Amino acid sequence: MNPLLLPPRLLFRALDDLNVLAQAARRLPEVEAALIDRFDRLESRADEILDLGERIHARGGEIVELGEKIDSRADDILALGDKLYARGGELLAQGVEISERAREVAVAGAELAAAFPTLERTAQIGETLAQAVEPLQGAAERLGRVVDRLPGGARSRTRGD
Repeated sequence: MNPLLLPPRLLFRALDDLNVLAQAARRLPEVEAALIDRFDRLESRADEILDLGERIHARGGEIVELGEKIDSRADDILALGDKLYARGGELLAQGVEISERAREVAVAGAELAAAFPTLERTAQIGETLAQAVEPLQGAAERLGRVVDRLPGGARSRTRGD
């Protein structure tokens, strides 16, 4: 085909396309630099993400170890809780027994309190008797000496031995 025979519109269109391609080719180094810059930033972000993933993985290992320690301590705590529960039952039983004994002591105390007036009266009577008998003590001693002097008395037996 002869290029001179081509319609002029087609020729202008081909030249415009060629011009667009030339402009795009001139911008290729800029586009390449922008893409390389973006890839570098993406690569640095990917490195940061990998670094973060490794730190998360390490922290996860520490958390697992801590969880295992907590689990073992939880068994100890549960065993201690069982012991405390059993001891609490024993203490409750002792508390019931102490309560019963306290009730008995209260009853005995009430009986004793009721007996106090009688005991006070008895003590007063005893004091009165002691006061009444005291003057007779000398007379009783003299009477005893007289009885001892009688035949068959205590003094005459000791002298005859």
